[in-house]
Amino acid sequence: MRRGPPGGFTLANRLTLTHGIPWRTAQIIAGRYVRQAVDSGLRPGEPDAALLRSCAAEFDYDIDAADDLLSEAFDVDRGLRAKLSEGSTHPDRVRELLAAQQTELATLGAAWTRRADHRADAARRRDALLAAWNQQLS
Repeated sequence: MRRGPPGGFTLANRLTLTHGIPWRTAQIIAGRYVRQAVDSGLRPGEPDAALLRSCAAEFDYDIDAADDLLSEAFDVDRGLRAKLSEGSTHPDRVRELLAAQQTELATLGAAWTRRADHRADAARRRDALLAAWNQQLS
């Protein structure tokens, strides 16, 4: 399990989705938790459930299973896999996006090659016509 930088956004989403806290309030709670955790010298791999409960209590919310919630929010792999929407950071969505971009790159590359070939053909025809015209003048 990799631990990464603070997962405040994921924490706020989980507060909304699993505890029914309105999104804006969840953002404030998560922001306060992250700020106070950083100020206290806590690292992302050192979640403080009591601190989260305290931040939530300021808004009259009781957070059960705060340890699990923090573990999920601040675990990079779990945080990435929790995102499911199209265009999200979920590894499957990223692979789909990269595959689509690879297909688009191949399509554009083929079009670019056709255009370059067309320009080269046009330049050869122009040169041939100019050569023929120059011969007629001589």
